[in-house]
This record gives sequence, C-alpha cells and structure tokens, in this order.
Amino acid sequence: MVVPAGTAGYPSPAMRVAPAGTTNGNQRRGSNLKHLLLVMLGGGIGAGGRHLVSLATLRLFGPGFPVGTLTVNVAGSLVMGLFLSAGW
Repeated sequence: MVVPAGTAGYPSPAMRVAPAGTTNGNQRRGSNLKHLLLVMLGGGIGAGGRHLVSLATLRLFGPGFPVGTLTVNVAGSLVMGLFLSAGW
C-alpha cells in the first residue's frame, strides 16, 4: 500500500469509523444544529420581549431615561439568580 506523503498512514477523517457505542459526526452535527436552533428561538423570543418592555416603559416614563433597559436587565439578573440558586 502506498501512503501519501504527510499522512503518516492514518486514514482520512471521512474513512475513520467511530468506536462501538459512540456517535459519529453526523449525529453530533444534528445535535449541534438542534442546539443552535433552540438558541436562535430563545434569542428571538427574548428580543421581542425586550422590545415590548421598552415600548411600554417609554410610553409610561417618557424618553428621559432608558427605564426599559434597566427593567429588562434587572429582571434578567433576578431570573438568572433564581436558576443558579436552583442548581441549574
């Protein structure tokens, strides 16, 4: 068998076989895609919620101070603190 220079006899990544009981690259890619889509969905929902809160506080308090940003940041900090204290 002739081995191309620089490969040290190892098969190409496409030719490697995953050990028994492990996942192959296609299964991991599907899982990564699922996580990406969930993060994108959560980000979209969060952006919409931030926008709605900013509009509501702008109507209530006027444009003098960014109360919407303050409200969303404080609420987000409280929610993250609850998650962390719950062990998530």
